[in-house]
Amino acid sequence: MSVSPEEFIAALAKGSGRTMILMRQSPDRQVFQDALFAACVHNLAYDPQCENERSRYLADLISATGAPQAFFIRLLAILRAELGDEERLDVPQIFDTLVLLALDHPDLDAEALRRIYADMADEEDRLDCLDALVRLDGLPALLRGIEALNAELEERSWRVDGLIEALREHQGPGVDIADLRAGNAALDRLMAHAEAQNAPPPEPQPYDFADIRASLQRGERPDRPWDWLRRLTDAEWRLLAEDLAAETDEKTAAVYLRLFARRDFSGDLAPLLRWAQGPGDLASTFYAVMALGRIRAPAVRALALKMIEARQPRGARLLRSNFEPGDFARLKRLLDALSDIDEAHDLGLSILDIVSRQDTPPEADDILLELYDRTPCGRCRHDTVTALAALDAAPPWMVEECRFDAEPDTVKLFISPDATSLAARP
Repeated sequence: MSVSPEEFIAALAKGSGRTMILMRQSPDRQVFQDALFAACVHNLAYDPQCENERSRYLADLISATGAPQAFFIRLLAILRAELGDEERLDVPQIFDTLVLLALDHPDLDAEALRRIYADMADEEDRLDCLDALVRLDGLPALLRGIEALNAELEERSWRVDGLIEALREHQGPGVDIADLRAGNAALDRLMAHAEAQNAPPPEPQPYDFADIRASLQRGERPDRPWDWLRRLTDAEWRLLAEDLAAETDEKTAAVYLRLFARRDFSGDLAPLLRWAQGPGDLASTFYAVMALGRIRAPAVRALALKMIEARQPRGARLLRSNFEPGDFARLKRLLDALSDIDEAHDLGLSILDIVSRQDTPPEADDILLELYDRTPCGRCRHDTVTALAALDAAPPWMVEECRFDAEPDTVKLFISPDATSLAARP
């Protein structure tokens, strides 16, 4: 079967499991190797902060090419090369992919990876690659990392969970972390610091509404909103709504609107409707739309339909509380018409939000199937497949693709004892 390299590259950028299906269906897997190498060197994820790292996904694809040694040598050379800032590569992804290849293929030169790690001059790279080294060498690597980088690790206690998980992967699920901790003071100190950081927050302190209101009137976001945002009285919220209604400065209005994006607005909707129709790149527009999306009202629905007709994806957010049968067909036409990847992603987020709010989403199958192909984001793809699975509407070809997805949570959605079938995609 002839496979289009463009289709492979598009699926690879998304982290879709379709890459593995295409690889297996192609009689010549070499045509994919340059694209796969580029994906190892530069992180292609749409939103790397939210999507899962892709080293496991990439290592499996490399193995499927039948040329893991060639990839290993080529990626090692990249890490050894002197590169300028303009050519900054994703060093942790490359290193972790190499580690997984070495673990999967014992004939590869794992010792070269240890030497590369020892020669890393950048402290952040060393921290970012420490998980992979622990996955390769286990407890000795973890203890060396703690001793050499103790101060940095204590300041970044969020790394501890990843290091412990890497240790479990190396030693297997039977490892007793409590015993390891009891036998090593550095590990105990690190884990104690992480536990302290994850401790429940202290009881909220009394808030000063006058001070909060004065900050907002100056266009400043008040400090520590999590301490007071959910504790304001209805009377205080009404005063803030009155202040917003009188506000004419865009930046100051955005600070108010950000609050009402998390709490139903009470009062005349005219200010929110006005700010929602501003330029799409303004914070005030974004937060006004978010605030209106919480409110069920004919005026909000009318604005939603007007925006959707004008091919403005943010109009879909206004249907969050104003959805009616037939709206998915409107949104699908809009999704089909969009060529911009960011607009498609934004619309997809709204679609998923609307679906999640329906007990039995009417007519959702078609738009979710379309969204599976259109969203550039691995987390959104996972949510899309989850919604289809809940509707018992995930087709066999999609189930098969999900087995090889870059998002581990997506892989777990369909765990089948039959690991050999390849469902044909229509």
